[in-house]
Amino acid sequence: MGRGDADEAVKTIGWEARLMRWAATRLRMPFRWGETDCCILCLEAVDAIAGSSLAAEHRGRYASAAEALRYQRRRTNLLRALADAGGIFPLRRFETPARGDILVAPGGGFFCGHVCLGEHALSAWPGQGVGLGLTAAAAALPGVILLRIP
Repeated sequence: MGRGDADEAVKTIGWEARLMRWAATRLRMPFRWGETDCCILCLEAVDAIAGSSLAAEHRGRYASAAEALRYQRRRTNLLRALADAGGIFPLRRFETPARGDILVAPGGGFFCGHVCLGEHALSAWPGQGVGLGLTAAAAALPGVILLRIP
């Protein structure tokens, strides 16, 4: 990831409205590895919040679960992809997820990401597509880490 993106990755004016508009465009999209999977969605959310272009570096780099797993292992997983954006996230646990937080949890050999939109979190699941789940349920997943853009 480019250092330029990391230097600018802070919440910008109007970030909440941009995040919610972006989320509305993704809701109910079909699941596609490398296009609309949970990792790409999380990176796109960061882009909406911070005005960065992190998702472009990863979009289209894998097209199956096996390729995604290899890609995550090479990149050290979603958590590393996000954190390595230059240290833009304080990696710590927060008491309560807030709108714009990225919730990352291990699952099925992957690190899965969920974007907190408030009471609901946006994510994507193979066979189900992009949808909403309860943020509280995502925050309660074993090993979950909340990432917050300053």
